[in-house]
Amino acid sequence: MKTLPTQAFRHRTLILLLVLLPLFGNAASIWFNADPTLQLSLIGVGLRGGVYAGPPGWIDPSAAYITQPLGFLAASDWLHGIIPWWNSYAGVGMPLAAETQTEAFFLPFVFLLHFKAGWLWLRIVLQAMCGVFLYGFLAEIGLARRAAFLGAALFEFTPEFFLCPSAPIAPLPFLPLLLLGIERAAVASADERRGGWSLIVIACAYSFYSGNPEVAYFDGMLAGLWAIWRWLGLAWPQRLRFTLKLCAGLLVAICLSAPLLIPAAMYTAKAYVGLHDGVFALVHMPLQMLPLQLFPQALGFMGVPVPTALTPSQLGSYNLTRLPEWVTLPVLALALAGLVRGRAARFYGFRLILAGWVVVWEARYLGVLPVRWLFNHVPGVSVMDATRYSGPAVDLALILLAAFALDDTLRQKRLSRWRLGLVGVVMGLLCAGAILPGLPLLTHWYHARPAAAVQALVFFLLAVILTLAVLAGLNRPARRSAIIAGALCLPVCNFVLPQLSGLSKGHLDTGLIGFLKQTTGLQRMASTGPFGLNFPDRYGIASVNYNALPAPKLWTSFAHEVLDPRADLNSFDMSGPPRDILPHLAAFPSLGVKYLVVSDALAFAPHSFAMVPEVAATTANPLRQGQAMSGQIDDDLGFGEIGEASLKLGTYSNTARGVLALRICAGADNCRQSDVLLANAKDNTPTLFVFDPPLITHGRALTYDILRRAGDNAFVVWTGRQGGQDVPALRLAAPWQPPLKGLAYQGITADVLELAAPARYAGTLAGQCKIEIETRRAMRADCARPDTLIRREMYASGWHVLVDGKPAAIGQLAVFQTVGLAAGQHVIRFYYKPPHIGLACLVAGFGLLLWGAACFWPLRRPAARLGRP
Repeated sequence: MKTLPTQAFRHRTLILLLVLLPLFGNAASIWFNADPTLQLSLIGVGLRGGVYAGPPGWIDPSAAYITQPLGFLAASDWLHGIIPWWNSYAGVGMPLAAETQTEAFFLPFVFLLHFKAGWLWLRIVLQAMCGVFLYGFLAEIGLARRAAFLGAALFEFTPEFFLCPSAPIAPLPFLPLLLLGIERAAVASADERRGGWSLIVIACAYSFYSGNPEVAYFDGMLAGLWAIWRWLGLAWPQRLRFTLKLCAGLLVAICLSAPLLIPAAMYTAKAYVGLHDGVFALVHMPLQMLPLQLFPQALGFMGVPVPTALTPSQLGSYNLTRLPEWVTLPVLALALAGLVRGRAARFYGFRLILAGWVVVWEARYLGVLPVRWLFNHVPGVSVMDATRYSGPAVDLALILLAAFALDDTLRQKRLSRWRLGLVGVVMGLLCAGAILPGLPLLTHWYHARPAAAVQALVFFLLAVILTLAVLAGLNRPARRSAIIAGALCLPVCNFVLPQLSGLSKGHLDTGLIGFLKQTTGLQRMASTGPFGLNFPDRYGIASVNYNALPAPKLWTSFAHEVLDPRADLNSFDMSGPPRDILPHLAAFPSLGVKYLVVSDALAFAPHSFAMVPEVAATTANPLRQGQAMSGQIDDDLGFGEIGEASLKLGTYSNTARGVLALRICAGADNCRQSDVLLANAKDNTPTLFVFDPPLITHGRALTYDILRRAGDNAFVVWTGRQGGQDVPALRLAAPWQPPLKGLAYQGITADVLELAAPARYAGTLAGQCKIEIETRRAMRADCARPDTLIRREMYASGWHVLVDGKPAAIGQLAVFQTVGLAAGQHVIRFYYKPPHIGLACLVAGFGLLLWGAACFWPLRRPAARLGRP
């Protein structure tokens, strides 16, 4: 007989393994460069890929666009003693914490995002918590240690950690914690003991504070099924106590969530919510994605780029981000084995409930009309992306069934041959039903990329072998370790292998970031791609670009009508062609936009002429020190002044050094020359040369000379064929026209164009006041006459202002704030707090008092039989 210390030691050993397993699973990401800013900001230098091309361990880029930069901003605010209610660096300012996806109130975990690869360390911590909490729940309900370990380890590698390792993964650990809290409340009710529901409070409150209410909502639905089943297993007096404990836990959790729940609800009610206005009620998973739910490697290595040879008709509606979850064949076999045990099996009723949960959700994923109609009538579901964010709760149901099956084996419960045969038949039918709808896509994909067919076949054979091994060991408890290894092999591989495509080398263009930080000040920048969206927020650089949902409707309406009618209001990246942006560029200076960050500056020139298109320049011509390329341009440019020119150069991942000179002449005595340091030249994209003053052509024929004046390492000029000879990819352009003032900075990865006369962050309408701006929230005014202060920060109901220490009214002008000023000198202070935040804090305080009172309220504690299932 094993002693209690021995059992405790074995629990500690398995828990330690569950803590270490995520470190092993993320070792490749730790080894490679895991900074999402480097991977997606388009300002990476010297990038070198991993073992193969593909996503670096995740699919949804929100980890890069939202979690890392805005999480860093929130953590920085907390560390400076500031509650992160407001983000002044996105758009013209918008709520930060109330957007919820920023995880600003997810304390203390948000502090991990202050690190360079904080999203990765957050994922590791959350995976470990998932494993430990689920192990605790399964051990609490009496499963064998190894069965509990298998379920916990499988949940640590649930597909959501690969598909969306941003806000959607943050609530995951609190689902098993909530199940454990419900179980303890049920046992306390059967024992007629007070308390037992504190874990419900912690789990529910953290599920909301973690940043994705949709995942938390669907997790709560699954937890509700467990609560109902435990309620049915209690006697009537115990049921009443259990119901009161559940209601008390939920009520206190809602109260504790009020400081974020109320601001988020008020913000969402008046914000732009994209497809959450009801469109998601109709969205479902494309039928051709069905094979990936059983064979995630069916298209080769997961997440690899779509073959360029595939046409849109062949590709269909393929979209990997719409895949809710998947289950590998060995785990599915265990789950089915857990269902065919019969009524004698422990938790048999709950197993049927879990199976029904999975089947109903799968019908919803496929868009079955009656099921979709039913779900859309569940409060709140019709405005949620149910297809995408319900996956973890469905995956946990399958994991629980698999853990129950292994527990049966460890308890020496044999599975008859006909039941094993039934599992095999069902497995075959499910595999055939999954593959057939996706055959057209698979056929086209394999034809375009034959290697993917080989990879898929290898993984399929491995899955079949592991499944047979798992099924063969179900009646042999001595093979429990083999069952665990067989079930874990594919989930771990599916999680680890994509990480091998991460960047093995590279760094950010720190020169560009440093220039913007030093010169932008309180004004703003805009980007047409490089360093856009929320990336500047991390460095304290204000940008009109953003990625947020919900987003302030006042700002999105203005951006749609004035800045870019074609823009995505969820992700305002201005990535359209320059011809769509230029007509609206005159409005940007009025927003205080000083700089426009672009990948190709000449694309914004009013007129340009290219000797040969950059895409057609495919021949590399080396240039060493002292060597030159010369030629003549006989064609009519169509404009009479040349202010800029560009050359497509090859710098071998920015390793070229020296000076390159470009000289353009219109006649022997009319020349202009511009020099570029090759260390600052762009690799395989146009590098800009500026002529100041511009070259006036007088209609003459032009000649060019390209001379490398220094440096002898590898370097090429890209050329293409024109008129039977090689000519460089040289482009000439007319001088800049308002509102563009000219080139302010040329970086290795992007150019910075300066806009003419950008508005100050704060000023007055009539110019009767001198405004001294100290910070975004503090300024002084010296007014000769009464005037109106305009502060170029978005108007929102939570903003307040003190003028000379006294509250004053804040008005609205377009999207900005205004304050009336009398003649004289004034000290002006702005501050932001969400509406009704005082009431929210009172509600939270009431919740704490209720929780404390309930924990210490005297209650009769007679001996009673435990209410375990």
